Amino acid sequence: IIMTGCANAQTDLPAEQSPGSSRPDISEPEASIPIPERIETMDALMALVNRNHPAISKPQIVFDDYVHSSPGEPFDIFSYSEGKEYDETAILTAEQAHTDIDILFQALQSTYGPYYHFGGNEVFQKAKDDILTECMAKENLSAGELSTLLIERLAFIRDAHFTVNNTRFSEAMKAHIYNQGSAYLGAGELFVTADGQRVVTSIAGVPPKEMLRLSISSEGEVVYYPVLLLENGVDPEPLEVEYTDDTRETLIPPPWESGYEESEITVELRDRQGIPVLFARNMYFDQAPGGEDGQAFLHYAEQLREAPVSMIDLRSNGGGNGILPLKWLSAFAGGQVTGNHLSIQRWSEEEMLAYGQNTENQHYVPVEEMQQYEGTAPINEQYMKNGDLPDTFVPNDSLLIVLTGKNTASAAEVFVDAVVNVENTLLIGHNTFGMLISNAYTWMVLPESGIAIQLGSDLRVFADGSFEEYVGFSPDLWVSGADAEDLAVKLVQNLMT
Repeated sequence: IIMTGCANAQTDLPAEQSPGSSRPDISEPEASIPIPERIETMDALMALVNRNHPAISKPQIVFDDYVHSSPGEPFDIFSYSEGKEYDETAILTAEQAHTDIDILFQALQSTYGPYYHFGGNEVFQKAKDDILTECMAKENLSAGELSTLLIERLAFIRDAHFTVNNTRFSEAMKAHIYNQGSAYLGAGELFVTADGQRVVTSIAGVPPKEMLRLSISSEGEVVYYPVLLLENGVDPEPLEVEYTDDTRETLIPPPWESGYEESEITVELRDRQGIPVLFARNMYFDQAPGGEDGQAFLHYAEQLREAPVSMIDLRSNGGGNGILPLKWLSAFAGGQVTGNHLSIQRWSEEEMLAYGQNTENQHYVPVEEMQQYEGTAPINEQYMKNGDLPDTFVPNDSLLIVLTGKNTASAAEVFVDAVVNVENTLLIGHNTFGMLISNAYTWMVLPESGIAIQLGSDLRVFADGSFEEYVGFSPDLWVSGADAEDLAVKLVQNLMT
């Protein structure tokens, strides 16, 4: 799958550049090449970013439209939290396979947050019937064969948290940044080479605005480069650029690098040429037993607030506690910061209260924090809602740079979603993983096969174009995850000195 766009891609374009669908008018004589528009100060860059970020807002929904009655008796998914050890070679009878399939689809119908988002009874019943038909056609089959069959027939579930034996059903979309040839600058509705010598007609046969995204050159200048999103495992092809003087240029991207840090470090405050950089490997449960890393992370929020420029490195952050980002950002900004999505949770108020009062739970979050930072409240006896809080843009004088990458996932994406509601924040790096339509609510083991299923209770709803599962959130400045910190430092040095 080749995509030239991305979630929220148009926010990269300055307001004075009209994103029309046709190619720009390039009928002027060759000599009248327009003057490039350079972003030469941090104030100018942040004026652009601060115009774009508030445009990302919560979706307008009716919560009752997402509520569905669960048939029959409540399903106790936690009674399947443990089971036999999985052995892919173990032989199952058709009846044993039938038992596991019945239990799985009961769990999905009664517990899975996005069940109706992905088609509800009609779609899931057809998948169940197809699986049963194939199983019953065999006298027996292995646990491995059943696992493969589940993955194949449930592939319509585009949820990066949902796994069968730790296997996801889709590949993440990775950004390839073509920064080894010409760099480009805007010039009204046109794009010209950074040296001001040539006007772009097309890139890979499409208008340049469909391919070009704001980036950072190796000298720390704000420029445009082509960005192409491809499924993980698909190699990028060269791109041909056509210019108005009938010349052409072939661009190739450098090898893709994530910027993921292989180390044992959990939380650490570092210094990069006078800029404090806060590294965090997860969004930890700061109130749970052993929550010292989460508490340390929170401690740095007000400290970074006092710095004129600071960074937070989320390139290696796989998520965890979705409340922690909102607590951190609220402490940093000095006012309540909320996210840009809403969620519907297949949880009763009784279950929520029990979870929020179990202080021994390793994932413990106090009820009061759920209510304060997410606005957690019941919709009815079977559903809760989160995120239904005022959509505000919180003033902030200091510059906060957030480094993102393809390993920025789940609760770390809650941070990315919410940070754009704080003034003077700048996202630099790759697009995030795209693991936020649901959560990792529970882990169940099918009793006959030992197949492990991870599924979530939440359905998160985003404004159109702001987020896509496996694609993630877009940065403001697209650079390789591996280069993000170095280029961010160069950007600050270039635009602020």
